[in-house]
Amino acid sequence: MNQRPNSQWHGTRLWPEAASGVSLFVVTISTVLFLAVSVLHCLHLVGWQQAFSWLGLFRSAVADHLCFHQFVTAPLLHGSLTHLAFNMLSLWMLGPGVEQALGRKRYAIFSLVCAWASLAGFLLLSRSRFQIGMGYSGVIFGILAAQAMLFPDNRLVIFAFFPLKMKSAAVLLGVVELYLTLSYGQGAPANASHLVGGLAGFACLKF
Repeated sequence: MNQRPNSQWHGTRLWPEAASGVSLFVVTISTVLFLAVSVLHCLHLVGWQQAFSWLGLFRSAVADHLCFHQFVTAPLLHGSLTHLAFNMLSLWMLGPGVEQALGRKRYAIFSLVCAWASLAGFLLLSRSRFQIGMGYSGVIFGILAAQAMLFPDNRLVIFAFFPLKMKSAAVLLGVVELYLTLSYGQGAPANASHLVGGLAGFACLKF
């Protein structure tokens, strides 16, 4: 489980081999969805808040109106270009190695478990029935946990300047999310959902 990755998982060979994989599919769908909502917003056909209410996840929609489709659409929906770019870049860097290690089917199931666990955590911890959750961050933290377990000595550059071993980076980012969760700010439920996604990823590989 903790062996170093094969050399074919480095450099330019990785993404060509994963060109039809789950990671690239998610990047494509999330980007297309963001562009579609942006165009509809520019045409004054659908506002951002309206799109968030339809496609994001919040307790009132699920409990009162049985909008279970939001468990599928919310991870793919992003609230800003920065949000989209950060998550998709993280997936681009971290996802294919885990996908190749697990295989496409197991990686898809792994991603769904991390997504749904993080969303369930968000619903349980959100203070308002109308607080909306969205984005692929919960799955990213699950993938980060998997990277730390599968390839602990690989290096990840944090904040563009600080290279850390993957296992150290996972612990550091987990501590940051825990601090933000315990700070009880407005984004605390989202930060907690990231931790739940990471724990779900750890549990999937461990058990």
